[in-house]
Amino acid sequence: MKNDFNKEIEHWFADTIGKCFELSIRDNLDSVSYTGEFLNSEWGSDVLMEDRLKEYNSVPYMYSRSKRNLNLKQGHTYDPYVMWMYGYLVKHWVNKENKKPQDIWKILPLDRFNDLFGFYHTQGWNYIIADANKRYGDGGYK
Repeated sequence: MKNDFNKEIEHWFADTIGKCFELSIRDNLDSVSYTGEFLNSEWGSDVLMEDRLKEYNSVPYMYSRSKRNLNLKQGHTYDPYVMWMYGYLVKHWVNKENKKPQDIWKILPLDRFNDLFGFYHTQGWNYIIADANKRYGDGGYK
């Protein structure tokens, strides 16, 4: 059973990822490309799996490291709340199921999350994960 301290740390990690994703809008970075690179790159996967804990030093630090380590391009951006919520969800999902970020991307990429945002934003984190797994499972988003 997790104590309150562990829950607070997990929330902080997830919130940090969400805020980092949200910052990408400031630079007009293509939202789908940014999140896809983050989840599918070795650097981003290491951050999400907490193998690179130093990246959690601060949101601006993590964001600057993402700009250095990811192949980024400018383009279409999504709503800031969509970006924050997706980042939070991804980190929560990694923690809850010990799932690789690349697998999460296959099941629920940002564009699909955005399509379902009107429904998902009213649901709890665990419900969203269960729904995405049910809809797309290991076969991934089609």
